[in-house]
Amino acid sequence: MNNPANQKTRVLWIEDGARVEIPQLAVPLYMKSEYYLVITDNVTDADRKLTTQTFDVVIFDLRLAPGTDERFRALSRALTEEKKAQRLGLYLLLSYFGTNDIAKNLKTTKPDWLSIERVAILSVDPFDEPDVHEALSSINFPADRYKQKTAAMKRTTLLELVKQVIDQNTH
Repeated sequence: MNNPANQKTRVLWIEDGARVEIPQLAVPLYMKSEYYLVITDNVTDADRKLTTQTFDVVIFDLRLAPGTDERFRALSRALTEEKKAQRLGLYLLLSYFGTNDIAKNLKTTKPDWLSIERVAILSVDPFDEPDVHEALSSINFPADRYKQKTAAMKRTTLLELVKQVIDQNTH
């Protein structure tokens, strides 16, 4: 997080429901002049943005639409056939940082700038759900940067996650 004083902190929010959640969650971030927020709503666009741009903070949702890339569409079809949750965001994370066979088959290329320390998760899935917990533990993802979306969550949850990532990377 070495932004010059006049440069905004670049935040990528990967969230399939972002367009609906902007009034609730993104407004507090927009109101702070030190952030530049980029939103993408599917795994194809997320992978493209992550490999072509640099961000200081990346907030992942675990359940995402595949987008147009056939790799992600095929994975989505396979998960549907197996009656598994469409956690394509989780598989994208695992493809960058993990050793999961499904994720390896995606053949993504982790951007050089991307580290697990720049990532937080905001998802409807509980952290202690066995598949989620096992997958995130395999990449040493810290539980304190995982927030579960609930009807009662604060409007500032997204902003707080962004600040937490920045604080943990500057201390």
